[in-house]
Amino acid sequence: MNSAVNAAVSIRQCTAGDLAALSLHEPPNSRIAAGFLDRQTAGDLIYATAWTGDTPHGGAVLDFRAGPVPELKHVFVYPGSRGAGVGRALCLWLEEQARAAGHRGIILSVEPGNAVARNLYEDLGYRTTGDVSAYSYEYLDAAGNRIIATETAEMYRKPLAAPAADHAPATVAAATAAKPTRSAPSRVLFYGVTGSGKSSAARAFARATGLPEFSADDDIGWLPGWQQRTIEEQRGTAAAIAAQERWVLDSAYGVWRDVVLPRAELVVGLDYPRWLSLARLVRRTLRRAITREPVCNGNQETVARIFIQDSIIRWHFRSFTRKRQVMRALQADPGMPTTILFRHPRELEAWLAQLPSKSGQTGQAESL
Repeated sequence: MNSAVNAAVSIRQCTAGDLAALSLHEPPNSRIAAGFLDRQTAGDLIYATAWTGDTPHGGAVLDFRAGPVPELKHVFVYPGSRGAGVGRALCLWLEEQARAAGHRGIILSVEPGNAVARNLYEDLGYRTTGDVSAYSYEYLDAAGNRIIATETAEMYRKPLAAPAADHAPATVAAATAAKPTRSAPSRVLFYGVTGSGKSSAARAFARATGLPEFSADDDIGWLPGWQQRTIEEQRGTAAAIAAQERWVLDSAYGVWRDVVLPRAELVVGLDYPRWLSLARLVRRTLRRAITREPVCNGNQETVARIFIQDSIIRWHFRSFTRKRQVMRALQADPGMPTTILFRHPRELEAWLAQLPSKSGQTGQAESL
């Protein structure tokens, strides 16, 4: 066993700064790590990497697109680092990410004949479901002919226990106890899972406090015709808003969240259960499709858009776990702005109702 590696290995989520070292272990121009990082940024997965100091030893992926249960995939340990427990450490770390995000199970697939992997996963508590998955892929043989191959794999599943209470505070008081909150913050960021009602909550807060309100969708993200602004344009506009002394912002896209967070004095997180936020989202989307009310800087929802690849409903499933992780990480990080998490709209309404109003209006979020 490679005990030198095992003694000091650490697991962390991949960042752009890791790509140079990871690419040294890939075929030229393959962009394997870069591709995983792109999908991580889009909210599809978590890309975990194993390190001792600046030396990588392998990686693994937790894919949220598999459905209601995330899938552990692409567990790979570099040849010189095998036998040191790196694969096991990667699996356990990603299981914790799934558990912390509220999932109560995790799945993976094992190819026939891969006894080493099967033994590892069974030792970790995975058990076969009796299902078999099949997937096809193309490759060029030595003569340059395009070949289509199909392989099968046996599906395994592992139940995940609920996280300990101290990792998921159940009340607003518990969530905010670790950090002081300014009595009258001047720059406030609302954040939450898709469909939780961030814009409505931010509007109610702005109305009660008299702070100017900005919309991530209307003011920063979108142009008419369902065209997104370029990342450079979004970051520039977000920076201009963040530089102001007083603002309320109803969300933050991943491509410019780092621009506004350092300026925020308070983050309000709507950490609602999936069933609640999804039900709200479906009702809201159908209402907008019927009434044709403008959204995202003058655009309109349609029934047809509900079923496209990038629909808001699909985005809810793709981004739910990532957004929940972002909120909880902000709350736990003493280096981030004060963050309060609400687990139900009733908690938010009670908090808004007790705000010291500067506008003469009581804060109350609109019902979705």
